[in-house]
Amino acid sequence: MKFKIISLLFFLQMYSFAKENSFAIFLGMGVNQTVAPRVTDFVSSLNGFQENSFATTVEFFGGCEFPLDTVLGGKIEYSYLFKLYTIPSQQGGAYTLFYKIHSPTIIVHYVFSGNGYFLKFGGGVGYCRGEVDFFQPLFSTTTHYSSNGVGLQVEGVAQTTLGDNLFGYINANMRGNFLGDVKDSNGKNLQTLNTTAVSLSSFSIGLRFGVIYYF
Repeated sequence: MKFKIISLLFFLQMYSFAKENSFAIFLGMGVNQTVAPRVTDFVSSLNGFQENSFATTVEFFGGCEFPLDTVLGGKIEYSYLFKLYTIPSQQGGAYTLFYKIHSPTIIVHYVFSGNGYFLKFGGGVGYCRGEVDFFQPLFSTTTHYSSNGVGLQVEGVAQTTLGDNLFGYINANMRGNFLGDVKDSNGKNLQTLNTTAVSLSSFSIGLRFGVIYYF
């Protein structure tokens, strides 16, 4: 009888862990304060005054989480961050610069779980692709530029139950993107007026909100 009770408790413990650390999918939206020095220099060279180094950027994200062991979890995510600048031109009209960064990332978490919540802390690395669309009003042309690089991310995540398997998702993170100079299809750089090449290398601090569903 004692052996049966111990076996039952062990089974319940394993079932609880499996349920807590089961596969999950998530999605949401975030807001960041982003510093991209070369972008700031480029915009400043067009508008005639020093642009603020910190810019508010928006991102959408989604991905999946899965258990690695009793205290570690894995995560694969994709985020799409973007920013639009509109700069008046002395010749009339306005320049527009729209940049976006695609960031698939693999992250490892240390997981704390409790009654109706999870706390997760970790970091990871991933590929990132930056793209710029620059519109010049004088010629009414838009040129597309791009570059590739690596991103590093650290984060803290809080999840609290909204239902049986649905949880709210709050994420605070810091990310560094290290990309080369953006180039068009002919290999030509986008440059400031003093011929400094533009890069989307950046550092950002962000806050994300979303939902996560555990299977």
